[in-house]
Amino acid sequence: MFDFCTDMKICTQNHFNINQKQRPVLKKLQPVPASNRMKSEGDVFCTGVKGVSFLVEKEINGYLKSITFKTPIEPHKALEVLANTKNEYVSYELLSHLHNQTQIKVMSEDIKRINELKGYKVHKMIGMGAYAFVFETTDGKILKITDMNHFPNNRKPDFFDLPLLKTGNKGYTFYYLEEKVSQNDLAQDELRTLVRQIKNRGYKMRDYLMHYSGLTEDENAIIKKEQFGRAKNGKVYLIDPGCAVAPPKHFFNPKTIKDKIFDILKKQKFKR
Repeated sequence: MFDFCTDMKICTQNHFNINQKQRPVLKKLQPVPASNRMKSEGDVFCTGVKGVSFLVEKEINGYLKSITFKTPIEPHKALEVLANTKNEYVSYELLSHLHNQTQIKVMSEDIKRINELKGYKVHKMIGMGAYAFVFETTDGKILKITDMNHFPNNRKPDFFDLPLLKTGNKGYTFYYLEEKVSQNDLAQDELRTLVRQIKNRGYKMRDYLMHYSGLTEDENAIIKKEQFGRAKNGKVYLIDPGCAVAPPKHFFNPKTIKDKIFDILKKQKFKR
């Protein structure tokens, strides 16, 4: 259920302090009722960027699944298209993810000034969160554009993070260029193994379980596959670095120290 179209516009803005910087962001809104989404008339949407048209695909429950551009465009133009749409359905989806016109335009202007992205074009938006837009480039890579550092507390990428091909920022906006991963072949056992390895390094995991009571974490709880992915090298990585919060600098893992002690004792034994 989709089609192509062209031309239009929306204007909603709010401001508040975040991360000690003043920037245009939207205050928390109530999610759009599924009934409102389902009432949307077809999947025909228009933009305010001349000559650019796109189609929208919805999930079965009416939520936004993806946006495909009829002709591939530069990343900053893709954001401009989203900023200027006034279609009620797309506007609701953007606002329910805390993205308003002013904020998206700021991201677009920032990205436009990043020389490392010149020459890249995107043909599809495949995901959206409260902080990020996820696009697929014409050469099959994933480009994440966020309005803040995607790594909590500016932590450095670790062994479990999907390796970055390119990254950088201008103003408030960051970009991350990554390999496109597969997710349909992930097993819960290997996800649990990776999560244990991450926790053993002292990281606190968040937003990675399908059902989380906030009181206990069941070892057998179902892990969200969408937060992980398998790279071409066969390894499974965390693809949303926001799920792993780095340990304090003084953190140490007793198990790791034990293992080191055993290694030292073994070496001494073999020297005798």
